[in-house]
Amino acid sequence: MSGPNSAPCEVSVQMLSLETWLHLLGPTPRKIVFPYMELMSGRDREPPVLVGSGEVNLQTPNSFEYTVVGKASDDRETFGRFLRAQKNPYETFDQFRLIGKDETGLEWQFGWTRPIVTDMPGATWSIMGEIQVLSTDVSDSSVNQLCSAENIIEFAVEHPMARVLGAFTTRMADSPSPMRQHQIEVLGASIEFRYRPDLHTLSILCPTTEELPHPYLENWLTAPFRIIFGQCVYPRLVARNFGNGRAMVNLRRSPGVIRNAGFAALWGGEIGDKSKDAFWSLYARLLTFIARARDARGDRLFEENPLGQFYQEVAQTARGTRWVWALTLASVVEGQTRMLVPPGTLRSDVDPCEVQSLCDHILAWKGSPSLRDRAIQSVASAQEVTATRALVDLRKQGVISDLEVSSWKSVRNEVMHGALLSPWSEKEEDEKLGNLASLFHKLTMQILKQAEGLDAVPIKP
Repeated sequence: MSGPNSAPCEVSVQMLSLETWLHLLGPTPRKIVFPYMELMSGRDREPPVLVGSGEVNLQTPNSFEYTVVGKASDDRETFGRFLRAQKNPYETFDQFRLIGKDETGLEWQFGWTRPIVTDMPGATWSIMGEIQVLSTDVSDSSVNQLCSAENIIEFAVEHPMARVLGAFTTRMADSPSPMRQHQIEVLGASIEFRYRPDLHTLSILCPTTEELPHPYLENWLTAPFRIIFGQCVYPRLVARNFGNGRAMVNLRRSPGVIRNAGFAALWGGEIGDKSKDAFWSLYARLLTFIARARDARGDRLFEENPLGQFYQEVAQTARGTRWVWALTLASVVEGQTRMLVPPGTLRSDVDPCEVQSLCDHILAWKGSPSLRDRAIQSVASAQEVTATRALVDLRKQGVISDLEVSSWKSVRNEVMHGALLSPWSEKEEDEKLGNLASLFHKLTMQILKQAEGLDAVPIKP
């Protein structure tokens, strides 16, 4: 597999802004004390709802909880705000924001939260809740002067990333730590990867370019790994370096490894010299695809790319039942066909005049209006390229196999309509699920090729 702009380039190690924040990583649970904390309303320029002190408990890498003890300027008003927030959970401005200053005086933003009142002894309030991120603004000599984005991924030793990165990076001879590195060129940017097997971390540094701009870049850098490994790979530490000595630093939540999710991984796990080139080429192709994707309005995607969302959903089915696994795979395959063939695409082998003529004929029928409308709808939809037709066409062109298409049809028609799968492994069902996973990955590669315009097999409308 060769990808655009994916050739390795000469490595030049640069200082990372995030190197001074590595103390936030490591074993959990742990606590961060904040002598000053404020609970704010969702509206700007309003006084704090509650002022006090507290702590953030990093229970796990994927769970941030806080407690605050403080005083309200007006108990009745504060109580009313809590009630209003509970009654209007979808009204953003009725919710709360949390900020705090740590023991060094550095201010942190904790984002939106839904606190719970745990105690009101006299004039003192005690609250607790969950947050998604800790964010601070830094301007000092530790900040990387390159306008860039940084990610640090922290993962367990049993994570599939550990084995692959150990094989596909090169040991730095002059480093006092067992650091390994690799560098590639993607969309005009030299992206540097640094793997620390002793810390179980992967650092990524990427300068901004016209196609890799702020604020999107920091979210894009790890997205290819979610597809490649079939795991919910998210950075624990993120830095947005503005190139003027200032950076925004985030400590984010990160899910752990999902066991038995190998079927969700696009990368087959091959290790070798040729595999190394193919691996980094695949990363480059996926990042290029993600960076160039646009929504219906033509805007870049700040949130997860649809293809990445599919891989997240499929990976997480490993935590559920085989029925959930089958339902999810059948659904995402249909979603992938919609990425290849947008809804409403008309078939070339159906004459629209004939369709209209038949619809007019049915419309003249004097029977039940509801039956007439259903018949017209059915005839009109016959001229569209359905998911089934798209898959059959890909099968005819050798992109996917007969077994993969037949397995998808079987699961879609049975499981999607309530037929349960066996809760334990059975040969016939296992083969169908394996075929579905294979189909899922082949369609991913077809989506990449179609986006690149390189040797993609077109689906005939």
